[in-house]
Amino acid sequence: MAIKKFTEIMEISRVPVYAHWSLFVIAALILIGAIERPAETITAWTAFFSVILIHECGHMVVAQRRGYEVLSIELYPIVGLVRYQEPWSRFDSSLIAWGGVAAQALIGVPIVVWVSIFGFTRSEAINVALGILGYYSLAVAVFNLIPIPPLDGTRAWYLIPELVKRIQKRPSARRKVGWRGW
Repeated sequence: MAIKKFTEIMEISRVPVYAHWSLFVIAALILIGAIERPAETITAWTAFFSVILIHECGHMVVAQRRGYEVLSIELYPIVGLVRYQEPWSRFDSSLIAWGGVAAQALIGVPIVVWVSIFGFTRSEAINVALGILGYYSLAVAVFNLIPIPPLDGTRAWYLIPELVKRIQKRPSARRKVGWRGW
């Protein structure tokens, strides 16, 4: 019997989410090693994969909002992948790339602000979740913007020249001097 490469683990906005088989092996190994601090270990594993899923959901949402069909989300041990229809423009491709970073910022920034103002809690498990979903997530988002393949930065930074082009193409807002009819 052959091992299935992917297993569908959930559906988000009618998009199937698949987990690679190696995630289950890693989860089992982590759980075996979690005898000493199970709550913190399980929380860390869950928060880590939540960061990946949040990022990929950001891509999914922007792709759907731009009118592209999203086929699936695939989760691997350290990365994720959204499979969607090929974008029609470099502008759309850039927006979709920024979607992942924006989703992480939407979750990470409020957590970091909260912890900066109020500090961490007395619960180590909650602190682990706050650290990973806040600080770690933002660090990964910034790292992901480096313009090196396969990172999102290779497509995301095209947004700046695309916006400049769109601004230059926009008709001038200045009125022409002369008589205007009714």
